[in-house]
Amino acid sequence: MLKALLKKEFSQLGQLFSFSRQGGKKRSTGAVVGMAILLGFSLLCVLFMFYGISVPLSLVTAQSGADWLYFVLFGIMTLLFGVLGSAFLTNSILYSAHDNEFLLSMPIPPSKILFSRVVMVYLSSLLSCTIVWLPAVINFNVMGFGSVTALIFQILLLFILSALVTVISCLLGWGIALISKRIHNKSFISVILSLVFIGVYYLFIFRMRELPNTILANIDHISEILEGNKNPVYYFGLGACGEVLPFTVFTLAVLLLFALTYFILSKTIFGILTAEHSGKKAVYHEKQSKQSGIFAALIKKEFKRYFSSATYMLNSNLGSFILIIGAIAAIIKADALQSLISEIPDLVSSFISIPAVIAAILCIICSMGSYTCASVSLEGRTIWVLQTMPVAASAVLRAKELMHIILNFIPAIILGVTLAVILQISFVETICIALLVFCFLWFMSGFGLMMNLLKPNLEWTNEAAVIKQGIPATVTSFTGLLLGLIVGGLLYLLALAIGAAPAMLIVALPLAVGALLFDRWISKRGAEIFSTLN
Repeated sequence: MLKALLKKEFSQLGQLFSFSRQGGKKRSTGAVVGMAILLGFSLLCVLFMFYGISVPLSLVTAQSGADWLYFVLFGIMTLLFGVLGSAFLTNSILYSAHDNEFLLSMPIPPSKILFSRVVMVYLSSLLSCTIVWLPAVINFNVMGFGSVTALIFQILLLFILSALVTVISCLLGWGIALISKRIHNKSFISVILSLVFIGVYYLFIFRMRELPNTILANIDHISEILEGNKNPVYYFGLGACGEVLPFTVFTLAVLLLFALTYFILSKTIFGILTAEHSGKKAVYHEKQSKQSGIFAALIKKEFKRYFSSATYMLNSNLGSFILIIGAIAAIIKADALQSLISEIPDLVSSFISIPAVIAAILCIICSMGSYTCASVSLEGRTIWVLQTMPVAASAVLRAKELMHIILNFIPAIILGVTLAVILQISFVETICIALLVFCFLWFMSGFGLMMNLLKPNLEWTNEAAVIKQGIPATVTSFTGLLLGLIVGGLLYLLALAIGAAPAMLIVALPLAVGALLFDRWISKRGAEIFSTLN
């Protein structure tokens, strides 16, 4: 039975490469090879990045006679990278898999189901750890710092570190599963957790280049703290340098922790998977409902669809989240922004228009996400519901356009007004910024909707296939970015000649004309296409 479960897990893993989530069709041999090449290239880039970090670190620690500190630092990086790469995946593998109910209905012990899933988590952790740990081991031994015994221990520690990452990931996944049983809006919580994950990940990547210099400046202090406490971290470093006793102690401790974690999960997984939602239940209260118009109902329907999917929220409007974070950061760093602007020399300010720069930045950020390029395809096999309702197809499509504008324009205005107040931009220029951003969003909403109507996909098996992949999403994303750069370039040239406010009005005019043309096409030809989709 366990063999069959493992075979099923590996088969599903293989299908990620051999089958497309867009319609569930089998990929061609060329597509599979192309994906493998792209994945391999990406992994090599990350490997070389960590190898570049390992070289100065190994030289610094070798000069100080603290080779063990080199492996401690890379061990910590390996754990962080592994956990960041596996935490959310662990929850989806252990507790959110689509076949959990089916497997539990069969005469299979939950412990065996858990074991097959933990194996997949371990392999995921092993891949993440290899990307960080392998360059460190290669560099250390190429430099001639290690011995044969040390090399063997370093290779074995890769598997031990992967087990430790699996333990941490499983515990985090367990916590996420427990929390998800007690909350009502799971999609919103998933978005919050994902944004936190993204923030921590990029902070880790950006600070990584500063790590060698920071350690070089404080290496004596770091060594004194770790060596003085004789903690597991210190034993790990000694074991990686080839000392038998510290290696044995650390390995046994991790294996014991792994066994304990597996025991706890095996005793709780059935209860978590079969537990009913314990969040606050809705209670019916009789009240009088207000009648709303058809268009308002369509807008409400689009918002409901948007907030029901974490994938939709994260990918379709990533720019909105960035705009909100930017507004918060601008308020916190208001003094620094004012000082920066005041320190710009008059010669430089004569070549740079601050209002034009703000408008260009807002347009570029707004181009990072598109709602309309997937909104038609997301109707899927239930599109007939809208087609048979007594509403005009053009009204349905305009509701999708308005949704895109609302979700992007409000955050953009919040950031734009915040910067205008902090940088003391005039009221007229602030209005022009808002008008230009609105025309940009109006144009892109129509363009994305047109692309989705021309290339719809209603046969998807995973909503991510139409939100993140496919021709409409790809073309709209690149077009939005290119258009944002063109807007920025035109504003730079025109603002120097005629001023920021007139420049923004001139750039906004063709965007508005283009948006009107898209609207005309959508109202006629687009509505006809939507009415005949099946």
